[in-house]
Amino acid sequence: MNSTVLKSSGGSRVAHATPRRHQHMSRGRTSVCHVSAKVDLQGGPRVIRGKCFVTKDNIDTDQIIPAEYLTLVPSKPDEYEKLGSYALIGLPDDLYPIRYVDVDSMKTEYPVIIGGNNFGCGSSREHAPVALGASGAKVCVSQSYARIFFRNCVSTGELYPVETDVRLCDDISTGEEVEVDMEKDVLTVLSTGKQYDLKPLGDAGPVIDAGGIFNYARETGMISHFNAAVKKKKNKEEEEEEEEETDLESHRTTTDDDVSVEHCTIEYSDENLSNEAKKYMESVATFKKNFVDRQAMHEKQEMMQKKASFFDISGDVESLKTQIKVCLEFRDLTYTVFSKKKGLPCCGKQRGGEKRVILDSVTGHVPSSRLMAIMGPTGCGKTSLINALAGRLQAGGTLEGDILVNGKPREKSFMALVAYVMQDDVLFANLTVQETFEFASRMRLPRSIPRKSKDELVDRIIKELGLTKARNTRIGNELYRGVSGGERKRTNIGIELLSGASLIFLDEPTSGLDSFQALNVMDSLWTLASNGRTIVSTIHQPRSSIFKMFDILMLLSEGKCMYFGPAKDAVNFFTSAHFSCPAEFNPADFFLDVISMDYRSKAAELESRNRVSLIAKHYEKVEDEYKGKIPEDHLDTECTTRELVIFPNDPFTEFGLLLKRSWKQQSRDKLPLMITLVQTIVIGFVLAALYSNLDSSSTPVQDETGILFFVTIFSAFGAMFSALNTFPSERGVVNRERQSKMYHVLPYYCARFICDIPIRVGQGLLFGCIVYFIVGLNPAASAFFIFCCILIVEGLASQGMGVCISAVAPNEKVASALAPAITVILILVGGFYVNEATVPDWIGWLKYISHLYWAFLGLSINNFSGRTGWKTCGSTIDGQCVEYITVSGDEILNQLGFNPSQLWLSFVALLSLMAFYNAMGYIFLRRSKQKTMPLTDIATKKRQ
Repeated sequence: MNSTVLKSSGGSRVAHATPRRHQHMSRGRTSVCHVSAKVDLQGGPRVIRGKCFVTKDNIDTDQIIPAEYLTLVPSKPDEYEKLGSYALIGLPDDLYPIRYVDVDSMKTEYPVIIGGNNFGCGSSREHAPVALGASGAKVCVSQSYARIFFRNCVSTGELYPVETDVRLCDDISTGEEVEVDMEKDVLTVLSTGKQYDLKPLGDAGPVIDAGGIFNYARETGMISHFNAAVKKKKNKEEEEEEEEETDLESHRTTTDDDVSVEHCTIEYSDENLSNEAKKYMESVATFKKNFVDRQAMHEKQEMMQKKASFFDISGDVESLKTQIKVCLEFRDLTYTVFSKKKGLPCCGKQRGGEKRVILDSVTGHVPSSRLMAIMGPTGCGKTSLINALAGRLQAGGTLEGDILVNGKPREKSFMALVAYVMQDDVLFANLTVQETFEFASRMRLPRSIPRKSKDELVDRIIKELGLTKARNTRIGNELYRGVSGGERKRTNIGIELLSGASLIFLDEPTSGLDSFQALNVMDSLWTLASNGRTIVSTIHQPRSSIFKMFDILMLLSEGKCMYFGPAKDAVNFFTSAHFSCPAEFNPADFFLDVISMDYRSKAAELESRNRVSLIAKHYEKVEDEYKGKIPEDHLDTECTTRELVIFPNDPFTEFGLLLKRSWKQQSRDKLPLMITLVQTIVIGFVLAALYSNLDSSSTPVQDETGILFFVTIFSAFGAMFSALNTFPSERGVVNRERQSKMYHVLPYYCARFICDIPIRVGQGLLFGCIVYFIVGLNPAASAFFIFCCILIVEGLASQGMGVCISAVAPNEKVASALAPAITVILILVGGFYVNEATVPDWIGWLKYISHLYWAFLGLSINNFSGRTGWKTCGSTIDGQCVEYITVSGDEILNQLGFNPSQLWLSFVALLSLMAFYNAMGYIFLRRSKQKTMPLTDIATKKRQ
C-alpha cells in the first residue's frame, strides 16, 4: 500500500497522509499529488453545499485523519498511547462506521463537518485545519471549538469554523446534503428544508476569505508585497521631489512684473470655488471616516481582548453551576397604583385615591444571549418594568398581563435563575472588596465546588472589573472612608455576576460611574450576554460606544412603549416618524430629548405630550415590523426551573459563613464598641461614686434597692438600643441577599445573636466589677457571679427585644420612638415604683413579660436574702425620724412583694424571655422582607 503526500494550495505546507486499515498500518513508496485546499464555493460567496460528516463531542482532528502521518514532524506513538488518544487509530469503527476519507483515497466526499462541543481539542498545531482543507473540507459547524483550533483555522485560512447554539450532531446524520450559508448565517438540510441559525463569523470571515492572516495583511496594506515595490516607490518619490525643486527654482527666477493670472492653476469663479470646496469637504469627510473607522477598530480590538478574558470567567461560572438559557417574554403589562386619598387612614390598602398607570400595555421579548436596554426619562416606568419582570414589584398595586420564561409562566424557583443588581449600593462597610466577593462566591455557589475554583473565579472578576488596587480596601460608609463610589458600584455588580445566573437584571448600573468605568461595566455585561446569558438593564444617558453594545432597545415615556426592537434600527424608526437624528449626535441623547416631557410651562407640556402621543401611535402602527426583527428562541423547556435548587448551601454551611462575616463586621466596627466601653465605665464609676458612702443612719434600704433597679434599667437600655442602632444598618443588605435566595433567615439570626454574646458578657462583667464592690453589695463571691450572670442574661433578652422592635418598625426613626415607650411601660411594672401587691389585675400580667421585673427580682433576692443589719426608720415626729429599727433582708423582700426562694425562677424567666424575644424577633424579621407580588399572581385580565 502506498502512502500519499497532500500538498496545500500555498505549497508551503506538506502533510503526510496514509489510508487507515482496520487492524494494521504500513508504509511504502511515496507518490506526490498536488491537491488544492481552496476550491470554488457552490452557490455564491461563503455558501457551501454538499454532504456532511457528523461527529460528537471532544473530537481531535487527528482522529479523523491519523496524526502520525499528518504532522510535519513524526509524532511519538508512546505519548498518544499514554493520553489514551485515538490519534493513531482514528475514530472507533463501532461508533463511526463511515470513514471520513475512504481507504486508498486522498479526498473526502464530505466538505461539511458537523461537530459537538470542544471540536478540535488536542489540535495544538496548524496541521489540523491544513490537513482537513487538503482532504476537501470547507467548513466545520460545531457548538464550540478548542480555542487554539479556532485560531489556527483563521490564521491558515483553510477552513471556516462556524458556531451554533443548536446541537446539530444530534439532529443530522452523516451523508445528508446540507447548505451552509455564511452570508445569512443559516444551515439548511436540503432533504427536509429544515433550517438552523448559525453565529456570524464576524472579523474572522474576511481573514479566512483572504486565505489566512498573511494574505489578509498583504491585501489590506498592512505589509508590502515585495521589497522591490517599496524601492521603486521610493525612487519615484525622489524623482517627483527633484521635479518640484526644478519648478520652484524656475519660479524664483521670474520677476514680479512677469507674474500674471495665467500662472494660477485654476481660474477664479464661483463655480470653481464651489467645486474646490466640495472636493475639500469630501476629503475632510473621508479623513473623518477613516479616523472613526480606525478608532472603532481599536475599540473593537480592546473589546475582543476583554471578551476573551471574560469568556474565561463565564466559562468558569458555567462549569461550576448548571446554566439554563432563558428567553423572557412579556405581553401587555399594565401596572396601576392608587394614591392615598386625603382623610383616609394611613394604614391598609387604599383604593379610593387617584388611579395612576405606571406601565401601559408594554410588550416585548428578550431571547437568550441578548442585552436589552430600557431607556426613558425619569419617572417613565423603567424600574417598575424590570421589577415586574424580576418578580420584585412591590405589593399594593395591580399588575395585569403575562410574563413567560421559556414559554411558561414563572414558578417559585424562578428566583434561582435571576440575579438583580440594585441601583443603591448596599454593602457591609467593614468588609474588604476581596472578602465581600469571597463571601458571595461561597454562599452563591454550591459547597461541592472546590474552594480553589471559587477563589480563582473571584480573582478573575476582580481583575475584570478593575478592582485589583481596591481588593484589600474596606467598603466604607459615611463615617469611614473606603472605596470610591465607582468601585462600590462595580463591587455590587460583581456580587451578582458571581451567582452564575442565567437572567440578570440591572437598575441603572452606570449611575455614579465615570464614562470609562461605565464602558467597562457595560462591556462586561455585553460579554456575558454573548456567552449565553440574558441581560435586561435600565440605563440613563449612555455614551455612544455603550449604545452600540445594545442588542435590543426599549424606549418608555409616561408608561407607554415608544419603541421596541433592534437598537441599530431605532434611528430608522425615528426617521420614519420624521424625527431624523442629526449627524455627530449621540442617538441615545436624541431619543431621550424627543420622548421626554417638558413641564416648564403649560404650553411646553402640551407640546411635548402631543409629540410623545404621536410617536407612541406611530410605533403601534409599525410595531410588528421592528419587533419581528428580534429572533424568538425556541428553547428546550424539558429542563424546567423546578430542577434547580433555590438555596445552593445547607443551613449549617450558611451559618458558618454568616457567623464569620458577622464577627468581622462587628469586631471591626470600633466606634460602637468604644462607645459601649466608655459608657459602661463612666456610668459605672458615677454610680459607684454616688453610692459609695452609704450610711445606715439614713435610708440605706431605699438607696440599695434604688441602685439595684438602676443597674437593671441601665443593662436593659444599653443592650436594646445597641440592637436598635446596628440592625437597621444591615437591613438593606440582608433584604437584598434574601431576595436573591442566598441564605435562610434562621442561620443569619443565629449568627448575629452569637456574635452579640461576647459584647453582652463583657459589658456585664465590666459593669459588675466597677459597681459591685465599690457600692458594697453582698460580699459573697457567689453573689457577685450571680449578679453578673443576671445582667448578662437580661442584656441578651433586651437585645432580642430590640431586634424585635426593629423588625416590626418600618424604619429606624419609628423603632427609636417605639422602644422608649415600650420600655417605660415595662419599668412601671418592674416592682420598684409600684408594689407588686397594689398593681391592678387587668394590667398586672405585664410583669410576666417584663425582663426588668425578673432581673430586679433576681438582683434583690441575691443581695438581701439571708442577710440582716439594715436600719430603717421606726417612728417620726414632724417628718423627722426619731427611732431606727433593724430589719432583715427577708423582711425587705417581703415588703417588695418578692419571695426569697424564687432566685432560680428569675433565671428561668429571664432565659425564657430571652428565647421568647429572640423568637419573636426572628419571626418579625422573617416577615419584614419587602412584600412583592407573587410570581404566579399575574394573569391576563379583561380591561374595562
